[in-house]
Amino acid sequence: MSESSLNELSVPVLLPVHAISPSPINEKREGKDKNIESLAADIQSNGLLQPITVRPIADGFEIIFGERRWNAFKFLQKERIPAFVKDVSDKDAHSITFSENFQRENLSPLEEAIALQVLLRDGMTPDEIAVQFGKDIRWVSRRLKLSNLSEKIKNAYLTGKLYAWGPAHLETIARFEIHTQDAFLKDHTVYNREELDYDELNYLSTDDLKKVFDHFLMRLSSVPWDLNDCELYSDAGACSSCTKRTSIQTNLFESLEEKGKVVDRCIDPDCYQIKQKVFTKKKLEKLQEKNPEVVKLTTVYQYGKKDEDIDDLSKGAVYLHHTTDCKKSDSGAKQALITDGPNAGTTKWVKLDKDARVKKEKTEVDVKVKFDTKKKIAVINAMIAFLINEQKTPKRSSDMEVEEILPVIVVFGCDNIESLPDDISGCDDFDHADQWKNVAKYNKRTRWQDALTRMLTLVFTRWIKTLEQSMNKQYHTTPDSGVAFCEGIAKFFSINWEEFVSQAHSTVKIPKKLAQELANAEPDTTPGEKKENHPAKKAAAKKKIAKSKKKKNSESTVNEPNEQEVTIAGEDL
Repeated sequence: MSESSLNELSVPVLLPVHAISPSPINEKREGKDKNIESLAADIQSNGLLQPITVRPIADGFEIIFGERRWNAFKFLQKERIPAFVKDVSDKDAHSITFSENFQRENLSPLEEAIALQVLLRDGMTPDEIAVQFGKDIRWVSRRLKLSNLSEKIKNAYLTGKLYAWGPAHLETIARFEIHTQDAFLKDHTVYNREELDYDELNYLSTDDLKKVFDHFLMRLSSVPWDLNDCELYSDAGACSSCTKRTSIQTNLFESLEEKGKVVDRCIDPDCYQIKQKVFTKKKLEKLQEKNPEVVKLTTVYQYGKKDEDIDDLSKGAVYLHHTTDCKKSDSGAKQALITDGPNAGTTKWVKLDKDARVKKEKTEVDVKVKFDTKKKIAVINAMIAFLINEQKTPKRSSDMEVEEILPVIVVFGCDNIESLPDDISGCDDFDHADQWKNVAKYNKRTRWQDALTRMLTLVFTRWIKTLEQSMNKQYHTTPDSGVAFCEGIAKFFSINWEEFVSQAHSTVKIPKKLAQELANAEPDTTPGEKKENHPAKKAAAKKKIAKSKKKKNSESTVNEPNEQEVTIAGEDL
């Protein structure tokens, strides 16, 4: 139905410009018509040659034809506009508007998607839309799907950041769930200052984009779980009745074939992975009931990762590439379950290679070792803090004699010795002037002694580097060697080593498990303390002594002769 047929035998009337509203087909048109000003100038000069066509609605009138002419009248700030008024249904009015726009204007794919959604709301089916406008049903389905685009993708396209993309690019992405689209965008754009860099996406052809999205299509033909199982993930239901499959959305997905057979794929990878994880967990529990020694296999690199960053199913798993497939009857064969990757949930029989290793879960021994290491590092940090403070304000080093300082400087050397001024007076521009002034306060010192003291504080720089390397395990040093070095420094400065270590250890928080274990354990005997002094053992010892005395007394009563018998025996002798 054309505008001329609508206007046939009608008389235009003057309607208030403010009482007219655009068609919902055009409500979200992109940008602003740059030709409105020229059209307004033409209307100003020659008048309106063709009145607009509207239809009555609840709160005024809605445009069927002539939105650009109406916008030109608003631009000219005119109060009334000539219009034909036709009483037509929503379905007919919107169909006419879309047809007019589609034939006369270059609509963007997103504008077409909005218009088609309006027609659907009016009651038209995709098949009816395709027939009425002479389009293939696939074209209608794919344009309609563009309303499912992620807001981030839409904004990037509308703002020109995806300048190289055409309708096919948008249709390829719109077929997937919004979270999948956003994940794709995050993976293929890098942060450049405060904005995303879309260069990589603009270089992708449609075919390249389809290949990228292939890994979001999860094969259903080889899944280990039952496709009819609706309890595996109750929120999603059974795979067999789910609409998020390529075999259901044939208008959006080309027929996928493998070895000449059409295959069905899931287009929601998140849901697929949840089901895969739940199934794998249940399968592992069943296997472990029958065979506690079942081996878990992982394809995810774990070394260097923290326990909390590793999936529970993959903890304690052996790398898949460190195994060899075998038969159940083979010697050394072990039953195994793959816990992650595309084949998660499948079982097999394998032999472990000699390189088969696994990131073990933390044990009580690991906790103790880690705690001991933290205590050693605390001692090293305490010594570094002491040396830094001694550099800033020499106290212990300033009390040393030349014969104590000089050998240390000779052995260790010192950094920046060329920075020492010839004269310690008038050195305000020297970086360490404050330190020189502190040294100079000791009147008993000669200038030579003060210079040696300052040189010793420069040796501290090398000591600090050595201690830091021991904490970071650089150059074959370890926290053990660092603590040993700290003890040597403590002796040099006559520091009470036991007290220094105890104070450093007090800053380290004891792990809860270890603290509970120490609280429940019996206190150890200190060096030099006899085992009998332990409260529990002491009580047992007393009990044993009392029992021994009682036994001895009973024996003496039975076996020993009385005094009279002894005397008589003596007389006889």
